[in-house]
Amino acid sequence: MTDLVVVFSLAFALLPVAALYVARWWLRRDAYEPPWAFPLLMLSGGAGGLLFALYGHAELVGLFARLYGPDAASEPLLYNAIVQPAAEEIGKAFIVLVFVLTPRFRGPVDGALYGLAAGAGFACVESFVHFYSAWAYQGAAGWLSEVAIRTGPSLVVHGTATGAVGLFLGLAKLDRRAMVALLAPVCGVTASLAVHGGWNALTFLSAYTGDPDFERLAFMGQAPIIGLFVAALWWAVRLETRRGAPRPRSAGPAEGPHEGGGI
Repeated sequence: MTDLVVVFSLAFALLPVAALYVARWWLRRDAYEPPWAFPLLMLSGGAGGLLFALYGHAELVGLFARLYGPDAASEPLLYNAIVQPAAEEIGKAFIVLVFVLTPRFRGPVDGALYGLAAGAGFACVESFVHFYSAWAYQGAAGWLSEVAIRTGPSLVVHGTATGAVGLFLGLAKLDRRAMVALLAPVCGVTASLAVHGGWNALTFLSAYTGDPDFERLAFMGQAPIIGLFVAALWWAVRLETRRGAPRPRSAGPAEGPHEGGGI
């Protein structure tokens, strides 16, 4: 029975990967991305987010202690809504920063997809750990509850949060104006923490106060987050079309990814 739970837990945890490849197909990036790019991004995003969440958060706790006093980071709501999400987002976004330096990272669409890949990788790792832990400590009922609660929101929260960072980094690379290069990463990090921290804050408040309305609000917020992310991708596609984003050197003479409409 345990082996079967592991298989099903892995299957549900990998759903973000399927969504990622659907997004790549939808945006007609299939021919432009090498087959190793997304697996590398997912593995690095998963490993980076997990490692920084486990070990790197101590640096953030120390920073908050210096800025706001020794007890600031230990305040439960602040820790769940800011410190923990910031640690995970830094770990996930690191691989996206590396890809910015490559010629394949051309603009905000690539950035959004690369960020989505890194976030999906972390979502897979985190979801599998939570699924298996729920089975081990709470049995079948706990496992089913965890699968129902985490499968969708895990992709939305982690994928769009890191996707926002990548999108704004891509905007800075495409635009190249000093003001955009300065403000775009700040906007990306702010959007990332708003998505991730907002979810964490609402679910924490629901558990802390016993009020299910906070959790309902967290789930209701998923639809507008998806809508905003899709709208940002739509805008990014049109922007790259107008700006004539450069194609990767390895791309052949096939038509550009935006011709004929992608979204």
